[in-house]
Amino acid sequence: MTQDPRSQVRRALAAFEARDRDLAAEHLRHLVLAKPDLGPTWGPVARMAKSIGEVSTALTAYHLFTEIDPDDRERRLELGDTLAGTGRMTEAIDLAHSLARRWPSHPATHHFLGNTLAQLGETSEALESLRTAIRLYPIAADSWLTLTSLKRFTADDPDLALLLSAIPKAAGEDNLARGTLLYALGKALDDVGDDDRAFKTYAEGARLIGLERPFSHADNDALLAETTARFDRDFLRSLSASSVTSERAIFVVGLPRSGTTLVEQIFAAHSAVSDGAEAGVFRHAAMALPNFRPSSMTALDQDPRWGGDAWSRIGQSYLHLLNERFGEKGRLIDKTLTHAKWIGPIAHILPNARFIWMRRNPGAVAWSCFKTRFATGIEWSWSLEAMGRHFRFMDQMHAHWSREFPDRMLTVDYENLVAEPDKWIPRILEHADLNDEPQTRSFHEVKRSVRTASSSQVRQPLYNRSVDGWREYEQRLAPFFEAYDQTGQ
Repeated sequence: MTQDPRSQVRRALAAFEARDRDLAAEHLRHLVLAKPDLGPTWGPVARMAKSIGEVSTALTAYHLFTEIDPDDRERRLELGDTLAGTGRMTEAIDLAHSLARRWPSHPATHHFLGNTLAQLGETSEALESLRTAIRLYPIAADSWLTLTSLKRFTADDPDLALLLSAIPKAAGEDNLARGTLLYALGKALDDVGDDDRAFKTYAEGARLIGLERPFSHADNDALLAETTARFDRDFLRSLSASSVTSERAIFVVGLPRSGTTLVEQIFAAHSAVSDGAEAGVFRHAAMALPNFRPSSMTALDQDPRWGGDAWSRIGQSYLHLLNERFGEKGRLIDKTLTHAKWIGPIAHILPNARFIWMRRNPGAVAWSCFKTRFATGIEWSWSLEAMGRHFRFMDQMHAHWSREFPDRMLTVDYENLVAEPDKWIPRILEHADLNDEPQTRSFHEVKRSVRTASSSQVRQPLYNRSVDGWREYEQRLAPFFEAYDQTGQ
């Protein structure tokens, strides 16, 4: 008897809501294999598949979604964003060019093309497309943000004059758009040496975005308290073991702007490493865990539905999702920043995994984060006080995981790596069980997509001009240091 496809969608949704990732994925795979007439429901199907890391299923569903109405520009842009976000850059750039040709008067198509070119390091072409988007829509906040990240401004730069004229025009826009424009302006003012205006502009941009994307320390506080009290070797011995032996993933963790993308790029230059990114798929694989506290791990370990095999199944799901994202060949770098909080669970689920924790002068990281308009997930960056408290939390997590996994975690100071690359690059490679190769010193020549805020820097040779650049703003960062230096809660 033929199964009702809409019932299959409902079953997938029920499994998703029950945190059964694998069952939801199975239902979704059956749907895209059968390709029933779901009409616009293919959109939610694609988004659900994407949200659990099932890239192949998501892309098939997106293609079915766009085929229903080839004239729907927004659907095709959503497909393009998914292609670029999952490393399908050849398809993404082809689609971006076709969209810009088909809708030449729409700024979003030129922004997508410019943003995709920027990820590939095609700076001059990217700037041309972004300027087209801005010409069509002068207050295109995201286009301005990308454009300012790709160049260094001078006081007589015509782009700066245009950006300054765009700020008052955005008075009626929402807080996110206005805040994003201010981050772009802050970057330009910082380039020309107008330190005071740059800092105030960044601060106002952060304030506006923080109104829409607030941050609470509650989850971090609860995780830290339970982790430091309970997550030790005795706790791990109380859990069922994982049978996953793969060493494919190399985990690079730390605060954003601490050098994680630099180390990812160094690894990417190695012949045994095929790719890397902030993959974000471990959280999908471990969807059955509502959080990564020891109490949640104990509950899942004892859940009879998992038959004492929860950790092996999660580990296998993670490896499957890596294949979905990157293909099946070569070692991979997973630099998802939230992993720094979850090293214990990851280490248990993947017993042979190795970790590299990047550390950097907290003032340098604070200033770099403060002037970066992060996309999502870094909500503590809108406030210097919140940033200081979060950095202290990360220090405590680092200290704990260093004690529990001293042989599996290598701590690397960014300043030392920049000063002595010939000493530190071999140590980093050795920790990941990779031979030293000379081309890893020329990591900036590797042509690959980089989606993080460090995309421009990692396409340059190692330099130390950013090591102490933050000190010009040290006094203005006082609220950060006060929060960071506090003891107690």
